[in-house]
Amino acid sequence: MNEFNYQHNLGHCSITFDDNMSLLSLRLQQWLSPYNAYACVIITDDTVGKLYAELLQSAVQSAGRPCQVLSFPAGELSKTRETKAALEDQLFALGCTRKTVVIACGGGVVLDMAGFIAATYLRGVPCFYLPTSLLAMVDASIGGKTAVNTPQGKNLIGTFTQPKAVYIDVSFLSTLPIAELWQGWSEMVKHAFIKDATLLNDLEVLADHLQNHQVIDSTLWLQTIKSSIEVKAQVVQADECERSGERQVLNFGHTVAHAIEAVSDYSITHGDAVRAGLWIESYLSYQHHELSKSDWQRIQQVLSLAPVVDIQSWSVQQWDACIECMFRDKKSYVDDIRCVLLKALGVVNDNGHQWAISIDQQAMRQACQAYAKELLCCPVL
Repeated sequence: MNEFNYQHNLGHCSITFDDNMSLLSLRLQQWLSPYNAYACVIITDDTVGKLYAELLQSAVQSAGRPCQVLSFPAGELSKTRETKAALEDQLFALGCTRKTVVIACGGGVVLDMAGFIAATYLRGVPCFYLPTSLLAMVDASIGGKTAVNTPQGKNLIGTFTQPKAVYIDVSFLSTLPIAELWQGWSEMVKHAFIKDATLLNDLEVLADHLQNHQVIDSTLWLQTIKSSIEVKAQVVQADECERSGERQVLNFGHTVAHAIEAVSDYSITHGDAVRAGLWIESYLSYQHHELSKSDWQRIQQVLSLAPVVDIQSWSVQQWDACIECMFRDKKSYVDDIRCVLLKALGVVNDNGHQWAISIDQQAMRQACQAYAKELLCCPVL
């Protein structure tokens, strides 16, 4: 068992790393021990719930706590205000008070949803995160962002609210299909691109295992996940609530990615959209800013290790809709597109400490066209 702490405005968040599911019950009991008189509610989705809800509920009840499980349909389409309200109504129906602890168990959608509910229910109840996907382990579980989507865009309504603690057990990853593991790999690559290019060596080894459907031992998982989390935690500690703007560096690739997700009605998964976004925003960094040709080629080489994003057949109209969606990104001002760009591999262009850079619409269109052309040349893995 390995632990890592990062500081935030109200204290610190403890992240525990493990590879032994049999210790899960002990960890839950340790979490709940400061909350002696508290009931517990586990929030999960229907897919994860079928696998782990009974195990978790039994672990909590063995600590002498009443425990209920709330579940909702899996997937990004459930990440809405309506789902949040329905779950909150269930909390009221159960008689949940401020002496209720929420445990979020699932992928990024579950953590975002449960974290948002815990942040606002009766103005806040304690929440703990138990991420079950690689993407949730390296992204949603770290940093305290909670949100739901709206028809206008992704993650537009939410809070900055840190969990009390996070438990990352790589045993959960053994149940996931390879396609799901690529989702988390994409975010880990992003962390390497913006802050620590030395991580790419381990991520290439990981990619080789995924390509060849090889078993990935827990040592490699723990090493790469912890290194990736340390990058994100470093940025979060510098600008937890995006006051200075530095936290925007974690949005590298995401101006494009969120637009792709929205235009596809979330049929394109987040990790796949992020890989497309990393390519396009790196291309902009190379064509219009300071990124060197050698760094651009290295980025292309790394991204080529992953499966091709399934948007080869997108029409000009779909790409135009994607660009239109970028104007509604949270980083944008009035009537502009703003992206985080790279100065070098592992170094973000801070734009005079403004961090995000305004992108000409025609330049973005040309970058999207270049990516679409690149996809036609890529072999399907």
